[in-house]
Amino acid sequence: MKNESVFLFATGIFFLIFILSPEVFGDYPVYEYDYKRYNYRKKPKSEKRMKSLRQMCENGDRCNGLSGIELLRCIRRCMSSDCYKELYDHDELEEGEIDVRFNSFKGCIVSKEQV
Repeated sequence: MKNESVFLFATGIFFLIFILSPEVFGDYPVYEYDYKRYNYRKKPKSEKRMKSLRQMCENGDRCNGLSGIELLRCIRRCMSSDCYKELYDHDELEEGEIDVRFNSFKGCIVSKEQV
C-alpha cells in the first residue's frame, strides 16, 4: 500500500514537472481580448442604477419568454442598445463564456448618461 502511494505521488510530480512544463511544449501564445474599455467604479449610486435598469428589462415585455444566454443578451440590449452595439455586436456572448466586458458595459452606460 505504501509503495503504491509513493509511486502515485512520484508519477504526479513527474507529470507536473515534465509534461506541463513550457520547456517541453514551448510557450503557449497569450491572447488578450480586445474591446473598448470604459472605467466603472462600483459605487452605491451606480450599482443601484444598474440593478434598477436590469430589473426593468427583466420584468418588461421585451425579454419575456427568453431564457439562458438569449435572456442575458436581451437584457443587455434593453439596458443600453448603444453600449451593447459597441461592446457586444461584433462578438456576442456565448453560453458559458465569462463576460470580461461587463464592467466596461456598465462604465459605458454611466458615461452615456453623464453626457
